[in-house]
Amino acid sequence: NNTDLTPIKKSIEANNPGRALKQLKDIDTLKLTKQALAKYYILKAEVFDYQNKEDSSCYYYLKAKKIYALAGEMDKSMELNITLAYLIKAQKHSLKNDAQKYLVEYLAYAQKSGDNLKLANAYAELGALKISSEEKEESLAYFLKAKQLNKKIKDSKLESQLDNNLAALYNEYLNRPDSALYYFKKDLVYIQ
Repeated sequence: NNTDLTPIKKSIEANNPGRALKQLKDIDTLKLTKQALAKYYILKAEVFDYQNKEDSSCYYYLKAKKIYALAGEMDKSMELNITLAYLIKAQKHSLKNDAQKYLVEYLAYAQKSGDNLKLANAYAELGALKISSEEKEESLAYFLKAKQLNKKIKDSKLESQLDNNLAALYNEYLNRPDSALYYFKKDLVYIQ
């Protein structure tokens, strides 16, 4: 008859997925609100991700995404697209297109919302997904779009992420070590 999800989150944060899984089994999901049920599935996904069971983790993130959408919580539903894209990209057997589909959906949502931070995050995530020798120019274009938007919103966490990714892109794929050094130095301000 338990509906309190707080101890589960604490178990996950304490790197104790076994205890978290036991606590999840004690939750009476029939008594949870839609939002709490979505959170329950996110916690379950986090446990499976911690255990390197990516397929199960994706399954529960997708369940949470669907429930948030049904509950009218589109921001939360769409935010899970970024999590899903990262999870899929990290799998060795995954196709980049599988991850990209979630980011493209998030980009469309961000464009429709008119929220510059969401839009900048979408471009940043697409840029990160495209970091490779085959898609280096496309990656750069996405990062520069995100940087342009971030000039308006001035999000320091995003700026640090962009500078770090640009440094890696310039150094590893664009063979421009001077540009890489420029972005690494810029990022030092945020990480100190």
